[in-house]
Amino acid sequence: MTKRAVLVARVSTKKQKDNYSSDTQIKRMGEYAASLGFSETIEIKDVCSGTVPIYERPEGRRLYQLIKARSIDAVIFYTFDRASREEYGIDFLILQRDLAQSGIELHITDKGKIGDDSFSRMLSYMGITQSSDERKQIWERSMRGRRAKAAVTWVGVKVPYGYRKIGIKREARLVIDPEQTAVIRRIFEMYTGPGFVSMYTIANTLTAEGVPTPMGARAWWQGCVSQLLSRRLFIGEVEYAGIKTAMPELAIIDPSTFEAAQERIRKNKAQAQRNRKNDYLLAGFIRCHCGRAECKVSFRYGDYYRCNGSRSGLQAVCHERSLKLDKIDSLVWEAVTRGLSREVLIEGLQAQNKLRAAELTPKRERLDSLNDLISRLGRKIKRYLDKFGDEENEKLADEAEELARSTAKQREAFVEERRRLELELKNHAFTEEQQSAILARAERLRRKVMTGKPTLAQRREFLRTLDLQVTIGPRGQEMKVSYILGDITLPIESASCLSRLAVL
Repeated sequence: MTKRAVLVARVSTKKQKDNYSSDTQIKRMGEYAASLGFSETIEIKDVCSGTVPIYERPEGRRLYQLIKARSIDAVIFYTFDRASREEYGIDFLILQRDLAQSGIELHITDKGKIGDDSFSRMLSYMGITQSSDERKQIWERSMRGRRAKAAVTWVGVKVPYGYRKIGIKREARLVIDPEQTAVIRRIFEMYTGPGFVSMYTIANTLTAEGVPTPMGARAWWQGCVSQLLSRRLFIGEVEYAGIKTAMPELAIIDPSTFEAAQERIRKNKAQAQRNRKNDYLLAGFIRCHCGRAECKVSFRYGDYYRCNGSRSGLQAVCHERSLKLDKIDSLVWEAVTRGLSREVLIEGLQAQNKLRAAELTPKRERLDSLNDLISRLGRKIKRYLDKFGDEENEKLADEAEELARSTAKQREAFVEERRRLELELKNHAFTEEQQSAILARAERLRRKVMTGKPTLAQRREFLRTLDLQVTIGPRGQEMKVSYILGDITLPIESASCLSRLAVL
């Protein structure tokens, strides 16, 4: 008879995946499985933090599908910490129970077979708790190292403009460079002074005067000026690995001048957005599947949407084709206005409720497991307390009391997890109130935009009110459209019963 085992490997980061950590785990687990007579193995590799519940991990869902189908005989983990690093072991204990109920064995390569009896559950709890403690210690050591580095004046290779480095290695320090500091102060004075000199003009002025750039080049550019105006080091604020340290001896600009520059940058950015010529419907709403914005390009034979990453030449990073602008605008406008009709919207909300209910099935199963484990822990606490009360030996009585206390703490964590799940399951569907509010708002918006013939500006304002998001799929063969009503995001695919919008 063929015995099948699932080998579950996990690493926390992609870097660990690339350095063959997953492969070494799989190899060791494969050898372990072969030694126990498992002739067929299935490999599962997850790149995910150990604090994320197994059923929520990308490959963890696949593991639970195999468990439900009972198409495997065993699940093998490399070590406890590769399975889970959750503080109270809730996730691992639930998996342990589910496997036992399905008649599937659980193995840890350095511990052997793990059963579902009281001793095995205690062993699992101790193993996971130890892994959690180890993770905390690693984090604390890492944070101590970061704070120690942040406490020194300079950590880095490149010396920032305005400063010089003295000393080497651990003795390295930054000191202010008087010549470059004068340039920085002048830039801030020009930008925040009464003349409101633009970054472009500042760059041209410094270039004309022959002032060397931070890179030693002859010509300044607007982006270089922008970077200098935003550098918080100039007010004596040093940041390393998320740790911020005040270094007033490195301050070049006073905080009020620096904040005045940031405020002007914000105002200029907002003004630029208001003044942008939005002469096409989806400007700012449409993106390529690669994540970059789509922009309008005009050719001799018409206007098209093209990904900003599709520039010709060596800079091209996206090779999606251009799409006819008027066809895309027409499809989106039709889909959005149709999706706001009462009949279609009700159908879409019902579909969303069904989808949410299906997605919550694993959480319902997890809740059942939690209820069972909470009952078990309650019985265990009672046994310990009974033993504590009956035990005449003072040392053994103290041990029983300590076991009861630690088990009670674990049970509290399980009960808190149960409360969280019950709340999620309770609020999974749209209430009648929410649906009525969504339908009423949709009707108001639809009447407003369908009255008369709206201008381009009015249609764009309508789409902005909906917070419309349009994503063009690979090869322009599908288009995903979503909008927000009553703080709820609705996809056009559901709301308008269109699973695909073909773009020909």
